[in-house]
Formats: sequence, structure tokens, C-alpha cells
Amino acid sequence: MKRPGGYRQWLKDGKVVAVSPLFERENQVSAPIVAVGGDLDAWGLIASFLNTDDPRPAKEQFDAHYGWRHFEGFKLDLDNMSLTYGEGDDVDPPLSPVSVIFFRQEKIILYPHAWVMIMQPDRSWEIARMD
Repeated sequence: MKRPGGYRQWLKDGKVVAVSPLFERENQVSAPIVAVGGDLDAWGLIASFLNTDDPRPAKEQFDAHYGWRHFEGFKLDLDNMSLTYGEGDDVDPPLSPVSVIFFRQEKIILYPHAWVMIMQPDRSWEIARMD
């Protein structure tokens, strides 16, 4: 796999929007992936694990290229998309999204500390650490 440099970025409604260059995989080229609210550099190699020519959902592609291990125990605030972990008096500070990738009908949300959430159109979600 070869990833050319030079992400295109622009501002939309005061937020950075970035479109990746095309990814080349064994003479196949996938469509651009759009990231909102940050830039693709924040994603590291994670965005390169997705191929729009591959019909599998994001979770299966991540699992094939990196390994997807769902982590239990997070709570999601759907109003602001922040994550918290823990219960009672032992709750970690909330994590706010860093960036969002739109991949077909799925939203892939990057949080600090390499936490990655995949949200389905019905708002069901899973989270894994991809560092």
C-alpha cells in the first residue's frame, strides 16, 4: 500500500474539513475519505485501513488490517458525543471527539488516547483502542 502525501484541507462553517488523497492498494484505487473537525494526520494510519472498494463495514476492515477489540464500560453522551468511563465517584474526565470520518453510512469518531468509535446509522456503537 502506498499513501501519497498532501491532504487537501478547507474550512466549512469554521471547522477544518480534510479529504485524503486516493489510496493505492495492489493496483486498486479507493475513493477519498472525508474527515470533519480535524485533519487526517490526527488519524495516523487508521484511515488507511479503510477501502471504499471493499464491501465490508469499517469494523471488519479494521479487524483485518489492525485488529478490532471492542472495549466495554464507556458511556456516550449523544448530545455532545463525549465519552466517560467509570461509575459512581470513580469516573474519568469526559473525552471529546477529535475528528470524524464519514465512511459510507458509518461515522468513525476519533477520541484522545487513540480511542476509535464506529457508530451505525441507528446510533449503536462500539469503541476500541487503536494505538
